[in-house]
Amino acid sequence: MIRLTKKQALDILPAVVDGEASDELRMAFMAYIESDPDVREEYEDAMMIKKLLSEKLRRLKAPEHLKKNVHRLIEEMDQNSSLRDMETESESISESSGTVKDDSFTRTILYPTLRYLAAAAVILFITLTTLRFLDRMDSADEFMAATVEDYTAVHFANTSGKAPTYHFATSSEEDAEQYLIDHHGVSITVPKITGAKFAGVFMSDFYNGMKAPLLEYQQPDINESIFLFAFSVNEIDQNRNIVRNREAVEKCVKTTDFHIAEVDSRHVLSWKWEDNWYTAVSNHNGHDLAALIEPLNYASP
Repeated sequence: MIRLTKKQALDILPAVVDGEASDELRMAFMAYIESDPDVREEYEDAMMIKKLLSEKLRRLKAPEHLKKNVHRLIEEMDQNSSLRDMETESESISESSGTVKDDSFTRTILYPTLRYLAAAAVILFITLTTLRFLDRMDSADEFMAATVEDYTAVHFANTSGKAPTYHFATSSEEDAEQYLIDHHGVSITVPKITGAKFAGVFMSDFYNGMKAPLLEYQQPDINESIFLFAFSVNEIDQNRNIVRNREAVEKCVKTTDFHIAEVDSRHVLSWKWEDNWYTAVSNHNGHDLAALIEPLNYASP
């Protein structure tokens, strides 16, 4: 697999965020950010901005002047002799290390994305300008705040649904509850999930220094995992940079209430028990996942 430098990872970050990178390049990028928290944070912030823009902006047909500007920009790039020279260089990937040399990287990987990135830059400028006139947002603070549901999905995607090495590995939900009380002062109910085996607890750096227990459940028969995060409601509500999904807050009143948010085509389940807020995510449909969490007492249609 290709191994990237930091500069290369930053160069391709926009293409990865927008799904324009190849599978091989995306895998290389995701492997790189596992060991570089700075680039990982930039990636997560970019994903969050993409999510927020998709929620706040209506999808409209691009105006003709925008189409013309984009086409003009692409034609100018095609006529740029320096880029053509880079494209025809004969540098290759280093066979001994698997690391892509900068010149070869620009020729074989980065250049095909430049046309896309240039067009995206024009669209992004117009998009950001349009944001100033949106009246659909209740406040700027709310717009800038991330939601725990969004970041639950981000954590699941970044790890490909496999939790890091557990701080406490156990198959007992009760032992996990006691561990969290004894070692972290966290008092939560660890639910039982039908058809899934509890695997362990990982104290995650969930968002910007805010810690949250990640509980992983495994379904070995279908090679799937379920991530469940638990938070103190007070801690979230006192944090100005992250909030709970508003619709979920309004809907989750009784202990059997839950809400399903769609984040990048993945369902994130939320509910409230006592003074704690829970979010769960997997590759399952949200209603199917809710039916597996026994205390919710829900039957999937």
